[in-house]
Amino acid sequence: TPFCEASAVGEKQRKDWVEKIASALEVCACAHSHHYKYVMSGNLVGIMMVVFVKDSVESRISDVQCEKVKTGNMGLGNKGGVLIRMNIDDTSICFVSAHFAANRNKVVHR
Repeated sequence: TPFCEASAVGEKQRKDWVEKIASALEVCACAHSHHYKYVMSGNLVGIMMVVFVKDSVESRISDVQCEKVKTGNMGLGNKGGVLIRMNIDDTSICFVSAHFAANRNKVVHR
């Protein structure tokens, strides 16, 4: 299962969420004749991203990458962002989920 490097603490929760989402998508698939394939997931302490695609698109995906940026106190990852990018045919797609620190004195971290 491809995923962004995660801390051991969050790994079980990440796997549980991926399984729950996959199960929910499978229920939808039965009703709508679409099936979905897991591509990648990544997480920080307070952010989780999971990417699935229709099975008809899976063979057209290449160069899947994930990056995490931790900006929280002491590098704990309670603030920051998760990015998953991929190419579908000749188009590059990027998903970003971020939770940044507020206030003007945190501009550098954002």
